[in-house]
Amino acid sequence: MKLYQFTTTVIITLVSILGNPLESFSQKKPFIPSALAQDSWVNSPNRIEITEKISDREIGRVLMYIINKRQFNAPISEADKQAIIEDLEQIEALKKNIFAIDSNICTGYNIAEAWEKAIKACKRDLRKGGVPHIFHPIHEAYVGAKKYKKAINSLKKSLHVESDNRGHSYVSYRQLGAIYFQLGNYAEATRQYQKAIDSIEKYQDQFSCQTCVDDPFSSRISYIQSSLGFSLLQQGKIDAAEKKFLEAMKNDRKSWNKTIVNLLERFAGSGGSWDNHLFGEAGLFSYGLTELRIQQKKYTEALEFAEYGRTRILSYLIDKNKESSISIDEIKAIAKEQNATLVKYLTPVSINAFGINPTYEPKLYIWIVKPTGEVHFVREDFSLIDSKYNRILSNNHSINSDKRSNSFSHLAIFIILLIPLSGTYLFFKFPHQRKLILISSLGTAIVTTGTIIINQTTTTSSNQNSEISLANLSINTFASVRGSATKDLPESEIGSNCQSKEEKQQMIIIDDCLKEAHKILIEPIAQLLPKNPEEEVIIIPDGELFRVPFAALTGKDNKYLIQKHTLRISPSIKLLQITQQQKAKKAPNLSNQNLVVGNPVMPIGNNGEQLKALPDAEKEAEAIAQLLDTTAITGTRATKSRITRLMPNANIIHLATHGNPFSLAFAPSGQDLGFLGEHEIYNFDLTADLVVLSACETGLGEITTDGVVGIARPFVGAGVPSVVISLWQVPDEATSKLMVDFYKNLQAGENKAQALRQAMLTTMEEYSEPGYWAGFFLVGES
Repeated sequence: MKLYQFTTTVIITLVSILGNPLESFSQKKPFIPSALAQDSWVNSPNRIEITEKISDREIGRVLMYIINKRQFNAPISEADKQAIIEDLEQIEALKKNIFAIDSNICTGYNIAEAWEKAIKACKRDLRKGGVPHIFHPIHEAYVGAKKYKKAINSLKKSLHVESDNRGHSYVSYRQLGAIYFQLGNYAEATRQYQKAIDSIEKYQDQFSCQTCVDDPFSSRISYIQSSLGFSLLQQGKIDAAEKKFLEAMKNDRKSWNKTIVNLLERFAGSGGSWDNHLFGEAGLFSYGLTELRIQQKKYTEALEFAEYGRTRILSYLIDKNKESSISIDEIKAIAKEQNATLVKYLTPVSINAFGINPTYEPKLYIWIVKPTGEVHFVREDFSLIDSKYNRILSNNHSINSDKRSNSFSHLAIFIILLIPLSGTYLFFKFPHQRKLILISSLGTAIVTTGTIIINQTTTTSSNQNSEISLANLSINTFASVRGSATKDLPESEIGSNCQSKEEKQQMIIIDDCLKEAHKILIEPIAQLLPKNPEEEVIIIPDGELFRVPFAALTGKDNKYLIQKHTLRISPSIKLLQITQQQKAKKAPNLSNQNLVVGNPVMPIGNNGEQLKALPDAEKEAEAIAQLLDTTAITGTRATKSRITRLMPNANIIHLATHGNPFSLAFAPSGQDLGFLGEHEIYNFDLTADLVVLSACETGLGEITTDGVVGIARPFVGAGVPSVVISLWQVPDEATSKLMVDFYKNLQAGENKAQALRQAMLTTMEEYSEPGYWAGFFLVGES
């Protein structure tokens, strides 16, 4: 090697190592796990190894599966994003000449939010095809990368491409409006939204569709009218904004009524998977009308709009209720009839340029409705609280930062010492090139020192500039508390989380998360909550708050919320009304049969291995069966076909098995593989008063305006008024203790909410960490 080659190599190597020491040594950055606590692409059976032997058809399928992850608008975990990026990079390296491959790769990178990679892939695609069309993924890539001028120019060019099909031009105008909205240019956003409305009205005939699920014209124009309303509201044009929001509501009702006829009635019994994504944009105007009424200080009317359209699919499934609205008088009556204090949260959303994920505003609205009919409203702007939460979260990040900093410092010292030693050696080894050696050594030292300074400055800057939203606080709280329970599980069953492995530090993080969440969510309303811990508080979350373990939120007195209040959860106030009416109408279950299942012979999972046996779940089932005067169904007897045959006549259904947001595991048979999917449960006609899903993560799923779409939801849709579910995996022993105590409390005369609270209090005496007991909660009636 020539001397200049050697010195050049040293400089490049040092820059690459010091510039990103983590990647050079293959250390993974910490990340928060997905809301599903399960990385769907990492663990997907559709993910295959990308090698040179892979066929074009297989590549096409992989790309299709990645792109389809966007279909249900579900959150993408950091692990999934990284896995998608790795797979796409491997596909790119193969340089296959497949139709639209670069466009699909670009879309995949957009899903993984790898914006620069997406732009490169999109540009490769455009070199083959010229000007981007309206739906080309490069528009989103530019917006994601915050290259707004390029996004605007790209969208304007796409309008010329659609000269022969102007019916689609509204899409570009709508996206242009959203970009200008994000930039704060509300006047221009208004103009672009109006162009979108003019375009869709002009070509209305193109949206006529007799076989479509919804009314394409009404649903699309409703969303644009809502967006225009927000733009007008930002300009202080209250009357004009209200007019647009109300027009959007009218069109939404048209689309909803057609959906009932075309989907719910025509395909009754086809399952519930359809409701995951159809109504993601339907409630945008309700946020706008809520915001408008709050600005007018009409807080009870704001509550009516905050509830508009919530759980309307579930409501229809339960009793064919088509009404999307609920009045303040009805809300007060519900609080009185339930003899409970209602706490309704709303996390306001803003306009997103491509409508893929909501942009949450840095504020929170809370309504408290007492059994006496009193209604209170609390508004909280936590943009200032976020800065404090940054410091709290940095306790967690500092663990990893300290490790990175220490390893980085040691590495830097080693390399800095290596430079003069190498220089001295070369100085005497090559006496005729001493001048060049001195220059090279000096240059290397300067580059190294500069890189160290830049690296440390960048690290400090990135820590100071990190922003944590309410959504992040919710996910961090969920992840932290979940981590305290999963530490006792086998490593193979634990998803990655943001916690330190040092248990003491981890508990500090959990305590900080729970206290900060309590400060934001509970402290502003604490004086309005009942003083008697036996009186019920019904929490109606919104958005990411569905993941918050409310029972474990910790006050200044270091007491958990469950120690002060009896809690239950409802996706909406409307659903409380529906389930209460349904329970009153439903004939009593005279069979007095109870169904208790525990530890079935487990089926084979997606990885080709049998799911782990749950011996403590079997003990749990046997103990509960004895309390309920029945026989537990376990082992090979607990087949899916047998359990589903017994469900319709059971009064109490207790299922202690493996579960996830989309299925429950039972013993396989010749008729099936053993998994009971959510879509099947919607078909059941259940008379049960209570279903307990003593399985992992049964309270998780996709969050929509209709609540959490997961495995618990179809039981509610099938008419069960009360369901107990969990947010995360809990070791068998703690779960068994809590569940047995729950049923003992029921037999002692306590209602379901009180029984669950007392079971939590008893369990925490033996298992103090909230991860062992705070993940369970009651949905519906008590």
